[in-house]
Amino acid sequence: MTKRIPVIREVSQLYQDYEKGRLVFSREYQRRAVWPRAAKSGLIASILKNRPVPPVVLQRFTSAQSGRSELIVIDGQQRLRAIFDFLNNHYPLGGVGSESKHGGRRFGELSRDTQHKIESYELVVEELSGYSEGEIEDIFTRSNRFSVAPSSQDLLRLDRGGAFYDHVQDICAWDFWHEEKVFGKKSGSDALIDFVADLTVLLIEGPQGGDFAMPVYLAHYRQTFPESAEVSARLRAYLDWVLEALPTFKKSRYSKPAELYALVGALNEASDESARLSSLSTALAGQRLLRLQKRTRSGKPTGQAQRYVAAIEHRCNELVARMTRVAILRAAIEP
Repeated sequence: MTKRIPVIREVSQLYQDYEKGRLVFSREYQRRAVWPRAAKSGLIASILKNRPVPPVVLQRFTSAQSGRSELIVIDGQQRLRAIFDFLNNHYPLGGVGSESKHGGRRFGELSRDTQHKIESYELVVEELSGYSEGEIEDIFTRSNRFSVAPSSQDLLRLDRGGAFYDHVQDICAWDFWHEEKVFGKKSGSDALIDFVADLTVLLIEGPQGGDFAMPVYLAHYRQTFPESAEVSARLRAYLDWVLEALPTFKKSRYSKPAELYALVGALNEASDESARLSSLSTALAGQRLLRLQKRTRSGKPTGQAQRYVAAIEHRCNELVARMTRVAILRAAIEP
């Protein structure tokens, strides 16, 4: 028997459930981008102003491993992740200066009264039970059907201005894209603009699903884009590394936009943790990448090669597929 039970839960209660493993995020129901910091800050600002936010939908089930009752997040993962990440001091609030008296501060730097305001904020939660996997999938699909943001291409056509757009245009002017045949001259400028904007967000926030975050970035960085020089330098270093590791790059599968995106993401994650890009051997990594390429092109790829091919062929721009490719290529380039 299916049940829908609307309840009110404080942020602190949901956070405790999450910390204790009773509230579970599912990759199956996270097909779009992880929210950029600007959007996360906006949500926290709404909470501090006691503004309403959309409800969260949870499915109650019994864990086969522990035998205990748990809740899986069906709708609202982005909102809850943004809140929990802030409680864990993972990012500061935006709105420095006149926009917010809390601008630039992390959760641990706020006054206890302000912290309590966030912790005691009440979320509307709908708990489901007794629904089949197919019914849950249908609920997820219906709840997200009408919340698609405009694509970056559409928005850029309407608004060709601002600091973020200028940054993207500067990188689009690099010879690399045409010389290495990532984009042919017939592919059109819009495809390259979209890809470079996607790479820029990748280097700031990590892998994203399609272009879901672009409108936020275009609006948030309209006046200034402070990260522009650093992001450009990092991207240039990654592309130089790729050409050194793969002398025949333009003939490899990695010259395709979706696969170059994953390779840049893998380099960004690996160099972040090892502190230096130079610690990654181009010679060894190049050999491993070519071996992976050979395995993916065999008649019946297996193991990681099979997973990589599947992540390319099935909804290649969805978040889970992108994260899968990044993880596989990172394993290939690291010693």
